[in-house]
Amino acid sequence: MYVFKLGEPYPVHNQVNGQEKARADLTPTFFNVVYYILNPKPADVQRWRGRFEYGICEAAPGVPFIITRFPAANRVFDVTLNWHHMADPAERAAWPEHDEPTTLTFVLLDARTNQLLAFRQLPAAPQFVELVRQAARRQLTRFPDRHAVEQAIAQAELMPLPLMARQATMFAVS
Repeated sequence: MYVFKLGEPYPVHNQVNGQEKARADLTPTFFNVVYYILNPKPADVQRWRGRFEYGICEAAPGVPFIITRFPAANRVFDVTLNWHHMADPAERAAWPEHDEPTTLTFVLLDARTNQLLAFRQLPAAPQFVELVRQAARRQLTRFPDRHAVEQAIAQAELMPLPLMARQATMFAVS
């Protein structure tokens, strides 16, 4: 379990080295959506405290994209999930079967310093959790390893993000 403190470094190593990028950090029971931003402005930080939407678009069976959309700013981004990156096979096999209430965490970090600028923790919509767990089951049975998933993700990324966002099952956050 991670402890988040505003203004402190994020407890996971900065893997983007000063580039603007989004990623998902898998946890034993769910995941965190992490966005590294370059040159953050107060409006960027405030956006993470306001209304937004999150959802899932399974671009191909077992190839889910988690979509985050800030409608007021006309901003959208996606992250992919690859359960084969989980090192422990038992943890990986158990991940889709967790049935307790799930917290979804959205994290905004400075891309250069790894400083935590903002975060939101919220109970994930049960329908969203089930869609993600179903995608995990499909991925773990369909793809033999992380490289096969990465190839499928690369192919699915040919779909334009606006189209992916329109096809996603979305959930609102106030």
